[in-house]
Amino acid sequence: MANVWWVNQKHKINGRLVNEVVWSPGATPEDPEQQSHWKKMWEAKIGDFIVHYSSESQQIVALSRVLTEATPARNPFPGDETWGDEGKQLNVELTRLEVPINKTDIPIEVRKASSGKYQPFIATGEKVRQGYFFPVPHVLWSAILTLAGVETTDYEVFQAGLNELTVAGATDISRVAKGRAEQALLRERLLGGRSEAQCGICGKMTPKRYLRAAHIKKRATASERERRNPNIAMLACVLGCDQAFENGDIRVLNDGSIVLGNANDAFLQAQFGDLIGRKAPAFNEENRRFFADRLASF
Repeated sequence: MANVWWVNQKHKINGRLVNEVVWSPGATPEDPEQQSHWKKMWEAKIGDFIVHYSSESQQIVALSRVLTEATPARNPFPGDETWGDEGKQLNVELTRLEVPINKTDIPIEVRKASSGKYQPFIATGEKVRQGYFFPVPHVLWSAILTLAGVETTDYEVFQAGLNELTVAGATDISRVAKGRAEQALLRERLLGGRSEAQCGICGKMTPKRYLRAAHIKKRATASERERRNPNIAMLACVLGCDQAFENGDIRVLNDGSIVLGNANDAFLQAQFGDLIGRKAPAFNEENRRFFADRLASF
């Protein structure tokens, strides 16, 4: 059974949305300088859920699913010296809540019941506990799901058609936090039963646990029929390519060649500079128009 975790985060660091990343100091479980609430990240498993709480707005702003267990990683926010440079990171698949959940929306009785050791709230339930990463008790998770309008956290089961994705109903599941009904099917369709596949951006053969179905055309601007077209997505590794493509930091031109969104950005040059001018492995005649749509959106 999946566990649920709570992460306290700022809104932005150096202009980057923080809740896209779950990172804390401590590059090994044995690090003696590691705070207990940082150390809890080592216990998170693939498939666990995370509740993303903004300490600035005092709202739950997103829910996510853990894609990889904690691995040593450098601070993803260059220039941020608050927590140092060495630490660990969880890769997650994030769903932002269309209507954030205010702390005070959660019944006070639930908050009080979620004040045990290492849990998110203090004993009175009035404040969120200081710290970063905490386990979420069942009573709190149930209340959050109710407030978010989510009836189930099980993956949706769908059937694949020959030429498009056969999804029961609209691709946006009706809930406060809209789910992507076709997402799991897209990934399975792209993997085709393989345990590893080529990242559509960097081209590296990657185990499937580090691959996700990345929309080539922005999903928010795609029609229902386009969302059901398997060519709208590609496999992209969660080791940098997926997020960089989503942010526009990596772009694919109309001939399939890769460029950087900002060629003068030192971080992007260091991370992805070797990809400049190479043809994206995912690019083909079937998805050319979706890459063109993405490029035109910037």
